[in-house]
Amino acid sequence: MRLTRRAVDAPLVAVVAELVGEFEGVDPVRLDPPLHDVVDPDALDELVGADPSGTTRVELTYRDLTVSVGADRTVTVSDAASSTPPDDAPAPSA
Repeated sequence: MRLTRRAVDAPLVAVVAELVGEFEGVDPVRLDPPLHDVVDPDALDELVGADPSGTTRVELTYRDLTVSVGADRTVTVSDAASSTPPDDAPAPSA
C-alpha cells in the first residue's frame, strides 16, 4: 500500500504525520515515537526547498514505513518491506 499527498499549504512534517497516521489507522498526535523526535521539521523543509532544480528527494524510515518527500512537496508513505521508488524517481543504475 502507498499513500501520496502534496503539502500545499501545510508544513511537510504535518503531512508526513497525517499520512503515517492514515496508513496505520492511528491519530497522528498519538504516533510513537512522536514524529518531531525523529525528524527536524525545519531541516526537512530546508532540504527539499533548497533545490532549484526540483530533483531532491529525502527518504527516511519511520515506524517500519518508508517516507519519501520530494522537492515538489509530494509526500509518499509506503510499507518499507514492499517499498518501490515513486514513479518520478530515477531508475537505479547498474
